Amino acid sequence: MSDTVEPVVLVVDDTETNVDILLELLGDEYDVRVAMDGLSAMEQIAHQAPDLVLLDIMMPGMSGIEVLEKLKNDLHLRHIPVIMISAVDEMKTVVHCIEHGAEDYLQKPFEPVLLRARIRASLEKKRFHDAEQDYLRTIMETQEILNDDLKEAAEYVRSLLPEPLSGSVAARWRFIPSTHLGGDAFGYYWLDDEHFVIFLLDVCGHGVGAALLSISIMNVIRSGSLPGTDFTDPSAVLDALNKRFQMDTQHDKYFTAWYGVYHSKTGLLTYGNAGHPPPVLFNGPSEKEALVHKLRAPGQPIGWELESVYENDSCQCDDFARLYVFSDGVYEIKKPAGAMLTYYEFVQLLGVPAGHPRGIDEIVSSVCALQGSEHFVDDFSLLEINFSEKSD
Repeated sequence: MSDTVEPVVLVVDDTETNVDILLELLGDEYDVRVAMDGLSAMEQIAHQAPDLVLLDIMMPGMSGIEVLEKLKNDLHLRHIPVIMISAVDEMKTVVHCIEHGAEDYLQKPFEPVLLRARIRASLEKKRFHDAEQDYLRTIMETQEILNDDLKEAAEYVRSLLPEPLSGSVAARWRFIPSTHLGGDAFGYYWLDDEHFVIFLLDVCGHGVGAALLSISIMNVIRSGSLPGTDFTDPSAVLDALNKRFQMDTQHDKYFTAWYGVYHSKTGLLTYGNAGHPPPVLFNGPSEKEALVHKLRAPGQPIGWELESVYENDSCQCDDFARLYVFSDGVYEIKKPAGAMLTYYEFVQLLGVPAGHPRGIDEIVSSVCALQGSEHFVDDFSLLEINFSEKSD
């Protein structure tokens, strides 16, 4: 409603007698303003929108119907309730006006009790409409602020991810955040001159809570902040993480994780798994002769049970060894027909049985093409690690 204490009612009627009657009936309760024709009414409304319009149908120049149509076709004015003023023989026209957005109608001569009741009902409806619009505006403004905060948080997560790596171990990655802030985090680094660490984790759920927990876990791993833990031993790392991040102390959040350590002198890749999708290793004396290995290892997601047991497994990397580590967001996508892509179908997409593994960019393009979109409902995290040489 308007900023004035009394609701503003605009009377639009070219008959002075009708105007005088309405002023007398309504003047004590409302701020009544007058326009003697349609054009003057539109000028007043453009200057200051009233809370309600009492609009005569038959007027010279711009008729009441034309004024109504202009109001209801204007996005900024269509919410103003309009009560048509009519004579009994104009009922068909009144019906037309109601169908085109008029709130109500009043017959001449005016019945005071009915007049006030119709006006109060229309103003009350407008009050609820205005309150709803204020509420929606507040929600939209809050949502915009939240979206900005989430974008900033997503950028912060991205800033913590490692740079591409070249050398005896080459590493690249693709991270495509979902429309919601997610809980994926990953990293790789040389623990010392001989041991290269690779990890990827996925916190359940989305939102700020999942992202904050994933960042906390990533920082714990990168900084080695698990006292008494041998970070060259994947099962020991997963066990220490499980003891530190039980879900009953993390707002019921748990996470899956894969942690591997590559020993450059021997070419041995040792790894442990905590409920995570098994990475895929293409391994052989050459790219053409490479076989596919799914790097499985037993272990429940971290946080489920304090007494969970994690075990190591290992694989000897040959002259050609290319490893793909990924979150379930890379393959849990809907194909155009509606079916979900499975883990095994994704493994086929990686290059089986075509004879050679695909590059990371080709994989991303293929997954996007399969789902018909570049947007993902879950975080897309994919690491490509090449173990090209063994040190002397």
